[in-house]
Amino acid sequence: MLKNKNEGYMRREEIFEAIAISRKQKLISLAKEIRNVLKVRIIKQENGLVMMRARDSVENEVFNLGEILVSEAEVEINGVLGYSQVLGDDTEKALAGAILDAVCEIKHPFREKIIKMLNQEKNYYEKEKAKEYAKIKSTKVEFEVMAER
Repeated sequence: MLKNKNEGYMRREEIFEAIAISRKQKLISLAKEIRNVLKVRIIKQENGLVMMRARDSVENEVFNLGEILVSEAEVEINGVLGYSQVLGDDTEKALAGAILDAVCEIKHPFREKIIKMLNQEKNYYEKEKAKEYAKIKSTKVEFEVMAER
């Protein structure tokens, strides 16, 4: 687990999730900085399909919703593997994410900068989602109010 001054520790799963929701340019910029310092060996960088599963809200059963396009990358830094998978056709973002994952795994001094940036991206994402929800909520129709007219 990685120490995070604001929230204690950031598990690897949390890092994966934060990479997936982060803005591409933020990831690429930091990955480029890392590549100027560390030797990165790209093992895999490709697109693929994965099955998206969902849970039926009535019978609570899992079912296959359909396949979705993902981009994934795997790298090696100092003998340690890094991995990332993101939605859509975006192998550049996946590669940047894999580099950040590997750096966190080798416990390089860059990891503090990575964790800080990922937390900033999580906050940005949450604020954008809240704005989007507020817009959607403003269009909600209250049928009880309509019936009173």
